Amino acid sequence: MARRSIRGYVNRPIERDKILQLLDIARFAPHGGNRQVLRWLVINDPAKVSKIAALTIDWMKHTKDTNPGLYEEAKMEVFIKNWEAGSDQISRGAPCIIQAWANKDERTAPPAAAIAIAHIQLAATTLGLGTSWTEGIGYASRAYPPLLKVLGMPEGQIPYATFLIGYPTEFYHRIPTRKAVDVTWV
Repeated sequence: MARRSIRGYVNRPIERDKILQLLDIARFAPHGGNRQVLRWLVINDPAKVSKIAALTIDWMKHTKDTNPGLYEEAKMEVFIKNWEAGSDQISRGAPCIIQAWANKDERTAPPAAAIAIAHIQLAATTLGLGTSWTEGIGYASRAYPPLLKVLGMPEGQIPYATFLIGYPTEFYHRIPTRKAVDVTWV
């Protein structure tokens, strides 16, 4: 109940042993048929994270011309305007990005990535770390060749999930409000 999406991070790289501990926890998350198809990309350098955020903004600008429907639906203009005003709402100052990769045709990868990252997000809190999904970077990583080149993605692999991780700038002391459970018993 205490896990929150963190949108502000201290500019401090995460200790490698903590990242490895979290990825080891993800290794034990359920996978379809226990196939264990995920590979992990870790960018634990604030300067590199900032470059990835900038390339994501470039992709958004490119998307305005190539896919105006997605540009409008995802409200990319808001992210671009904020970026140009000096507010990074892409990486939100996180010093680290982690992506779950798998073969582009791997049918079990989408749920495996989501489940593994959910395990990481829960465990990260116990290490004093905060996380947040970032599909902006995720979409750009699958579609924008300049970003693909920076990430060094192997041929035939794609990222199925991307999240930010770092030390939070704020700590929350109350449980987030949620609607009551909506259940139908049959």
